[in-house]
Amino acid sequence: MVMTNGYGPQLQPGEYLTPEQVAAILPGLTLNSLAVRRHRHQEPTFCRLGRTILYPREGIEKWVESSTVEARRHGR
Repeated sequence: MVMTNGYGPQLQPGEYLTPEQVAAILPGLTLNSLAVRRHRHQEPTFCRLGRTILYPREGIEKWVESSTVEARRHGR
């Protein structure tokens, strides 16, 4: 969430993750694969502030949830 403090908006700590943090918490995801996904305009959503890339924590959580596959039981 962006809060204001009289001097202008400020990002709240912990609500945005760096690519390094995202790659560290999601197994099998590399910095390179995140860069490729950004280039292709694929999820997860991200913010580009100059040369800085930030991923909203909420966007990462939604992306993981939408990527979840339920196991099917083979019934006879």
